[in-house]
Amino acid sequence: MEKNQTALSVEDLHKSFGNVKVLKGIYLTAKRGDVISVLGSSGSGKSTLLRCINFLEMPNSGKITIGGQQQRAAIAKALAMEPEVMLFDETTSALDPELVGEMLL
Repeated sequence: MEKNQTALSVEDLHKSFGNVKVLKGIYLTAKRGDVISVLGSSGSGKSTLLRCINFLEMPNSGKITIGGQQQRAAIAKALAMEPEVMLFDETTSALDPELVGEMLL
């Protein structure tokens, strides 16, 4: 991956807990090698944002794309839901060649 390539993209991310809107349309782009700090007061949604990016929380809406590993992230997201059965079609087709072996383990 080149240094200028986008490693992470967050588009119009929303997350609510009941009636409490925590994330209200977050946009973020990080290139490979970027260092980003998320600042805000306690309860402002910093941890929720990170949990959504890591798919530990499912956002209500928006799009999260991760540095050529979008398919891998989608599989991780699906596994987090603890399905009884998962069906795949060309599971490794969108992965970088060096990641195919890692995915097949």
